[in-house]
Amino acid sequence: MKKAFKWGWVVLAVGLLFLLIGGFAHGAKNVVFNGWRPMVYSTKPDFQKDYAVADFDQVDVATSNADVTIRRGDAYRVQYHGRKSARPSVRVLNGRLTVRQKGSTEKNGFIGFRWFDYSQDVSNKLTVYIPDNVKLKKIRNLNNYGDTHMQGISIANLEAIGSDGSLKLSNLNVDTTNIEMRDGDVYLENTNLLGGLVTSEDSDIDVQNGALRNVELQQDDGDISMHNVALDGGKANVSEGDVNITESTVTHGYSLTNSDGDNVLRNVNAGGFDVTNSDGDNTVFGNSSESGHIHSGTTQNVVIVKNSDGDNTVR
Repeated sequence: MKKAFKWGWVVLAVGLLFLLIGGFAHGAKNVVFNGWRPMVYSTKPDFQKDYAVADFDQVDVATSNADVTIRRGDAYRVQYHGRKSARPSVRVLNGRLTVRQKGSTEKNGFIGFRWFDYSQDVSNKLTVYIPDNVKLKKIRNLNNYGDTHMQGISIANLEAIGSDGSLKLSNLNVDTTNIEMRDGDVYLENTNLLGGLVTSEDSDIDVQNGALRNVELQQDDGDISMHNVALDGGKANVSEGDVNITESTVTHGYSLTNSDGDNVLRNVNAGGFDVTNSDGDNTVFGNSSESGHIHSGTTQNVVIVKNSDGDNTVR
């Protein structure tokens, strides 16, 4: 019995030795499951494909682990670069481009272990190209665990829903908008939104240049920044975050309501400012008050600022 016990320890020691050698030589691999099929996990983007597609005027994209770009190009085309197991299915039917991603999401369960945790998540990339002078009827983009960037296109109806990834709109003209983002910042750059709703949770909204016409911003736990923006009606409701609006122009009034955060408006061109505060300081062009109400300017084209817990500053 003692001899068997002794040999058992020897076998265990040899096994541990080979395990260490294999690990330091990168021989120990993580195993993940794509459905029920086991496969060695790899962060290497080893697959690339160009999809030739027919003409389309609607885009419907749903991804679970990819960075998505929708942009101008020289032809209708879809390109993918990333893991083969996560490659998308692509088809056009009745003028509608539909893209669906295969494979697992960002978080893969695996069998094995990682040496020093050197590995990184895969960056799968999906790009949709649209020719010049084409206005799309609709884009619907659902993206979890990835960034989305749309640039240089015109859209009648935009629906963008995402989590754990940012949304950036650059040089866009959009008639109607519905954006819902969680744990991912929203960037609007040289973009005109002519109506709709932008909802953001646990993330920031940053608007640089462009125009918002009758657009409602709903922000929960995040900041809003605007610079050089034409605000034509519309409103912003913030539950917890700071608001900074600078070098911007207002027509047909604007409404800003904040329940917990500071509001700063600097060099904003409007007919008047109506500022109310329940628990914080008001400063409007040098006039100050603790809580209460201050009105400055005319009663036409007024910016209405309401705050429950934070300071209001207009200068």
